[in-house]
Amino acid sequence: MNSFMSLPSTLSRVAKFSLRPLRLVSAVCRRPKTAGLGIVLLVLAGGCGVHFWAESEERAARLAIKEERYPDARRHVEHCLMVWRRSASTHLLAARVARLQFDFPRAEVHLHKSTELAGGASAGTQLEWLLLRVQAGDVDTVAPGLLRLVVADDPESPAILEALSGAYVRQMQLRPALGCLNLWLKREPDSVPALDRRGWTWDRLQSQDAARADWERALELAPWRWETRLRLADLLLDENNPTEALPHVEYLQRTHSERPEVVAALGRCRLLQGDLAEAATAFDRVVAAAPDNPTGLLWRGKVAVEEGQDAEAETWLRRALEKDPYLLEAHYALYQTLGHQTGRRAEAAAEKTRYDELKADVERLTKLMNGDRSRSPEPADVCAEIGGLLLRLGRTKLAREWLERALRLDEKCKPAHEALATFCEQEGDTEGATRHRRLAEGQEP
Repeated sequence: MNSFMSLPSTLSRVAKFSLRPLRLVSAVCRRPKTAGLGIVLLVLAGGCGVHFWAESEERAARLAIKEERYPDARRHVEHCLMVWRRSASTHLLAARVARLQFDFPRAEVHLHKSTELAGGASAGTQLEWLLLRVQAGDVDTVAPGLLRLVVADDPESPAILEALSGAYVRQMQLRPALGCLNLWLKREPDSVPALDRRGWTWDRLQSQDAARADWERALELAPWRWETRLRLADLLLDENNPTEALPHVEYLQRTHSERPEVVAALGRCRLLQGDLAEAATAFDRVVAAAPDNPTGLLWRGKVAVEEGQDAEAETWLRRALEKDPYLLEAHYALYQTLGHQTGRRAEAAAEKTRYDELKADVERLTKLMNGDRSRSPEPADVCAEIGGLLLRLGRTKLAREWLERALRLDEKCKPAHEALATFCEQEGDTEGATRHRRLAEGQEP
């Protein structure tokens, strides 16, 4: 009964609501100029809002690039492109983000689009093409021209030095990398990515105090950079300093406890503290999460060595060497555990010989890498020796880059051709091996 009696009032409200659009149309007809102005203002306000949003997304993208948060940068720049699809500068920014993510085909698409929209190549697109070549590995050819821009204090100097230092690091040209990083930090003393990368470079150059100083400064500026904190913790653990490493490890446990490398740092800390049970538990977690990771297997084997469980240790260490036959520490630990077992002295001696050979190669490679060759091109023979050492240490891709660099310096470099012949034989490339053997002997290919 109540619902039936309320029907007229409901119909009345519906009628009033349905008449509102008609009243709005009537008002527009009575005052067309005022209504039109209102509509224009609404459209302008909406357009300005969208424009301001796109500007904020662009700023966010540039900040993300500076902080090396490239997935975030890509998301922000894609938002910009929703508004500024025909903006040459936005496509140029998108190309940079794609390059930094090593998405070279996407970078090229955006560079072509930026050039098309600008009506031709700009200084920005030309520079980005050069940086794309650097990031793809063509650093030796392009670097001199880019460094001239840096000397001239080009506004893009930090981006240039980021690309050059990254390429040099990937090719293990550590001294040129360090030179670029020093120039970058001279311009931007508080650049966290530059401090982090220079710390890594110092560490590889066996300058651990300098590495520690850079990483500590980076964490003062950006304490949330967990990978930098992990590098610092690992350095302290390498120095047998669990007391100073522990606060960093505990911080990482609170923020990234699921990462196997963080669990491994905890295991190393416990091992140095003498808590073998906790260390074993930690490394068991690492192996469960990453069963093919040779480092986790190595450390689990080291715990077994400390526990006196030689048979178990041997199993872990041989598994590690199956994954990485060039793992120096695994060879030494295996030598130790074989030496503890009755009747296995000959095997232990053979393992010690293998360890000594690898260690000699690593030390020679480190010495060559630490040499200051930044003021002149690397002699072809030095490049060839580095390439040969890398080949013996299983770093085949990097070895080939160094051997090819030797041949660019001297196309008749005998050691480079001999090493490349060995490489081709390992790869089953009989024709390539024969060609390099002939070239090494001074014959026509």
